[in-house]
Amino acid sequence: MYSSGAGGLSTYESDTLVVGGGIMGLTTALALIDRSESVTVLDPGRRQGISSWAGGGILSPLFPWRQDPAVNALARRSQQVYPELCRRLRERAGVDPELRSLGMVYADFPSKAPLDRERGRDWARDQGIEFQELDGEGLMDLEPELSPVAEYGLRLPGIAWLRNPRLMRGLARLAHEAGAGLVDGATALRLIQEGDTVRGVETDRGPLHAERVVVAAGPWSRELIRPLGVELPVRPIKGGMILLQSSRPLLGQLVMAGGHYLIPRADNRLLVGSTVDDAGFDSRTSLGAVRALAQAAVDMVPETANLELEDYWAGLRPSSPDDRPFIGAVPEIEGLYLNTGHSRNGVVHAPASAEMLATALTGEEPPLDPSLFAVDRELPEGG
Repeated sequence: MYSSGAGGLSTYESDTLVVGGGIMGLTTALALIDRSESVTVLDPGRRQGISSWAGGGILSPLFPWRQDPAVNALARRSQQVYPELCRRLRERAGVDPELRSLGMVYADFPSKAPLDRERGRDWARDQGIEFQELDGEGLMDLEPELSPVAEYGLRLPGIAWLRNPRLMRGLARLAHEAGAGLVDGATALRLIQEGDTVRGVETDRGPLHAERVVVAAGPWSRELIRPLGVELPVRPIKGGMILLQSSRPLLGQLVMAGGHYLIPRADNRLLVGSTVDDAGFDSRTSLGAVRALAQAAVDMVPETANLELEDYWAGLRPSSPDDRPFIGAVPEIEGLYLNTGHSRNGVVHAPASAEMLATALTGEEPPLDPSLFAVDRELPEGG
């Protein structure tokens, strides 16, 4: 990210202040700049625990047939946008996010939770999405390194993925070049109120003022808006990952079995994800999480037992009770907007969520029904 420099924060007054320099904050800034709005992005500068940097970059909900239709609708909108966004990142920011559209196989292993095959293929048919069904032999022909105990595979050839850290670096550069003020290393302490209106943020380096404030701070959003009497049901859910180093490609596409997945990178490394742990704001990677991910990898692809464990990390996902994000204005508080609560779908939802938020600010026609993501929508019992 880019520092505000030694001149203080007073030079960063803008139409909109975005709190959060993760993927939601940066894509929101770009969507607003594309609409001729001036934007400042406040990023505390931390990387540990930020799910935008930690995820696998899969551009689809993991099991789309199990998702709320609104979750899939937001994902589809982003999937339409990503090829052009990645082109902009390559050409204007000089960063290649390595978008790979090679498909995903959902494999059924006897030792894993069974795949709901009928529900998956019925969903694909209903949505007009291309799919293939494979028996054990067909699965081995497609991916020879998979364990031979795999019984069945449902392949969705349209699923793509990219590399999160490259995406984030590219978005920061693109936003900077487009004119966003990027304030790195300042922590938001409280929102600045004038009556029932929010007009900025007090930081540990001084105040930042704006006509509007968008809180896109992931699971940290809840505490920032709570003093205003708004109880946002977003909590951190930790997801752990491991990275394996290989001298040759082991898979040609994404493979998922049970609750875990393998992501092949262009440099032959294999990303293994992910755990789900309700551990508050503890983003440390536990030995148990590493062991679970390593075992999942070996169960799916036995050769991974011989690979080097290169790295491991965890990120905190901002989870909502219905897995739908909160996008739009906060009722009864003028000048305050939210873009958070995307659960496990932050990367795939980001461009469309930014578009939804930008249309809410500018009065344009939104691409989807905004009530589906309203801050004050009805939530499941206990949410």
